[in-house]
Amino acid sequence: MAIVAIAFIFLNIRSHTYYITHEYWLQHYLNFGLTAAILGTLLMLKLGFGPRIIFYTTVYFWLANHILWHFIEGNPSNFAIFLLMIPIGSILVFGTRASLPHFCVFAVCCLLIPVVDSFLPYVPVDTSNAFFANGKGLFDSAMKVPLTDLSFIYVLMFGTIMYISLFIVLQERDRARAQVEALLMNTLPREIVDRLNREDRTVSLAVEPELADEFPAVTVLFADIVGFTSLSANIRPAELVTILNDIFTRFDGLADEYGVEKIKTIGDAYMAVSGVPTPVPDHAVRVAGMALAMVRAIDEYCQSSGHNLEIRVGVNTGPVVAGVIGQRRFAYDLWGDTVNLASRMESHGKPSAVQISDATESALNGALQVENRGEIEVKGKGMVHAWWLVGEVPKS
Repeated sequence: MAIVAIAFIFLNIRSHTYYITHEYWLQHYLNFGLTAAILGTLLMLKLGFGPRIIFYTTVYFWLANHILWHFIEGNPSNFAIFLLMIPIGSILVFGTRASLPHFCVFAVCCLLIPVVDSFLPYVPVDTSNAFFANGKGLFDSAMKVPLTDLSFIYVLMFGTIMYISLFIVLQERDRARAQVEALLMNTLPREIVDRLNREDRTVSLAVEPELADEFPAVTVLFADIVGFTSLSANIRPAELVTILNDIFTRFDGLADEYGVEKIKTIGDAYMAVSGVPTPVPDHAVRVAGMALAMVRAIDEYCQSSGHNLEIRVGVNTGPVVAGVIGQRRFAYDLWGDTVNLASRMESHGKPSAVQISDATESALNGALQVENRGEIEVKGKGMVHAWWLVGEVPKS
């Protein structure tokens, strides 16, 4: 870009010398404007301006400058070629939909300029140089070039073909990108996908500190289907997958309903969290409400399907680290002692019940009804105080 700009500036300096020598002052000032536009573009690039601002300030300044130059000098050759920057540049900078108004500007210029030219007189010029001949324009100039009405029509046709071709290619690219983003949305939280898009990351990403964040207060849920192992020994694998899909689809719906983020499934286990990746003040209430709804959902599923299944749920509240790991088949996951204790709350619970920790009971702050279970022995933790989550607080 800088090399091209320097070349343009060098040519314009030579043009300035020619115009000053022959006292073509108006052309000198117009050419000076082009030089200023080139320097302004370089400055905007250096200052970090976006391509949209550069397109508006540079392309349309040049467009106005060339229109004025054309009607004064009657020299359409470089102007006609320059017009192609509008449809091609706009679709590359703005995309398919937002570029349509700019393409209309291009089409209007190509159609109206020959009409305006038809009202301009032929101006006799010095034709001692065989390259120049009489042309249309407002003032006498040694740069007149004859103009045919088809000149801009050709440019319009060529620009339209280029624009449509780019439009089709970019539409296909956007469709493919939307499909990839939809897959990412099913793999990662929406906030993480938006963050990757803003930072222009590739799908194959390495572990980086900015993709692992600390959260001081979240609530983690683990759920496990009781009786699933014995059931899997008596049915075909395809039917087993169908049952799991039906159950986890119901859980996914509950996660959306309560504003909880699903993290992953491992076999017949289900893990979810609230407060990650977007912190929320009522994370404990959301997860507790979902946990009770999961127990009800399993009961309803068993009544409709005839299967004998139960669910065991454990919940804990505390700080975690959350982020994306790995370079292939990466996933959003949680780490920390809070996660470990939530898993222990599930494994040391009982079927059709929700067991919560002291931290979760405090975070609920009386929003839901609980029963004191007392202390239980947890592997790696010793004696831990736990509670049963019973249900909503009765309304007085």
